[in-house]
Amino acid sequence: MLRGNTVSDAPLIIGSLDPCYSCTDRMTVVDVRKKKSKVVPYKELERYSIERKNSPLK
Repeated sequence: MLRGNTVSDAPLIIGSLDPCYSCTDRMTVVDVRKKKSKVVPYKELERYSIERKNSPLK
């Protein structure tokens, strides 16, 4: 469902499935290959969506 989209699109995609998810103020990004995860707060995610080309979460 989220494959092929950017991280900044995730809240909109998930929120469109269940509006309760749109109330959350953070998300966890999981890199399966590197076996690492990172909690991204709302403000940081918002900044990445504005500055998409500079996002380290591409």
